[in-house]
This record gives sequence, C-alpha cells and structure tokens, in this order.
Amino acid sequence: MTLLINYFSLCLISLLLIEFVDGSIVRSVGTKRSGPPEVFDFSGKLSMMDNILNALGQSSPMLVFRINNATVVSYAKEKELLTISYGAEPLNTLATPWQKLLCTGIAGDCRNTIRYAQTISVNHTFEYDIPPPSKYIAIKLSDYFQEATLQGGRRCLCCNCFILDASEGSIHKISANGDLLKVFGGCIGRKASIGETALIEKLQNNEEILSSPEKAKEIANEVMKLMIGNNNNDIFTKDITTIVIPDMKF
Repeated sequence: MTLLINYFSLCLISLLLIEFVDGSIVRSVGTKRSGPPEVFDFSGKLSMMDNILNALGQSSPMLVFRINNATVVSYAKEKELLTISYGAEPLNTLATPWQKLLCTGIAGDCRNTIRYAQTISVNHTFEYDIPPPSKYIAIKLSDYFQEATLQGGRRCLCCNCFILDASEGSIHKISANGDLLKVFGGCIGRKASIGETALIEKLQNNEEILSSPEKAKEIANEVMKLMIGNNNNDIFTKDITTIVIPDMKF
C-alpha cells in the first residue's frame, strides 16, 4: 500500500513539473518551435527607426548622377508635392563654392544637418587654412547620424543627404542610420528605390547620355516623374528643378 501511494505521489510531482516547464516531454522532444525569434525593443529605438524610414519614404524626391565632367542634380521645389518638406534650400553651399549639400527629410533635422556640416567646413577652413575634403565632411555627418541612431534617449535623425564635390567629381551618400557610400549616382526621398532602378537602366552602357548635359537633364526629369508619381506634365515641369553642375579644375 505504501509503495502504491509513493508511486502515485511521484507521478503527481512529475506532472506538475512538466506543466511548469510549459509542455509535455513528448512534445518538447518531438517538435521544434518555428518562426523568427522575438525581439524586445526596450528603448523603442527599433519602432522609432521604422517610423523614420516611413517618413523618409514620403519626403522630397531628389536624384544626382555623374556625367562626363559634370554632376546632374534634380529635386522637387514645390512644398505642395511633399508630405514632409526639406525646410530649407535643398542645395546648400558649404565653405567652398565647389562643395554642395543636398538634404531631404523632416525640416528641423535637415536644418540641423546643414548647420552642422557648414560648421565643420568653416571650422576646418579657419583652423587649417584649407577647406576640408568632402570625404571628411561625409564621415563627420555619418558619425553624427549614427550617434543619434544608437544613443539611448535620443531621437533618430530623419534626414538623408548627398555631398557633391565639383573639384574632384565625387558624390557621397549618407543615410539616416549613418551608412556612408561613395556613389556614381543615386536617389533619396519618395520612391527612391524605384528611381535608382530606373536611373541604372537608363544610364547603363549609354555613352550618349553621359556626354550630353541636355540629354542627361531629360533622363533626370523622366526619373523624377516616376518618383513623384504625377502624370500631369504641366505640374511636373513647374515643380522640378534640374541643373548641371560642371566640374571645377584647379
């Protein structure tokens, strides 16, 4: 009788232990959990970054690309087209006339980015009596964006930008998360991925466009039309600025 009681007591304890470890022994041995691991966003940074990327997807569309001895720049200039305005002149000069900063995103973040880049450029020129190279400014902006993305208690910056340098014919692209790339061309803002795909298709193995500023401006307008998503040609012509910045050789 005692052995029987001990047997049932042992069975009861075993069942309780199995329930506490969330599932039966058979199920835990014979099956595996499927699906991606659950990520806990304690600081809210992941949700914030997701919102920032969605906002950037509605900001002013802009594109740049290189042709022979020049850079083509195209951007929207009418705020009625934009869910989020750039909040300042889209094409900004730094300490030298051959360095330009092109920004899109939330107005306040773009203004802060422009001021920060201009401060870096002016301070370097004052301290060393020579303007900083574009790569130096691009790295500083990249660090600035990345710090805002990673630092706890600080909001990510909603801004993408290009740094154009007519003295060396270069384009640096800085993303909101701090990614830095030296590119031949690219798009930022609304429908940027669609614009870049169309730009690659039109420029690939096409020497005629690369050697003709007028044809390059036509291609830029066509790609911008795709990015804006506006089929009204009259509105499109009025609301887009496309310019060619020639290289400056010293």
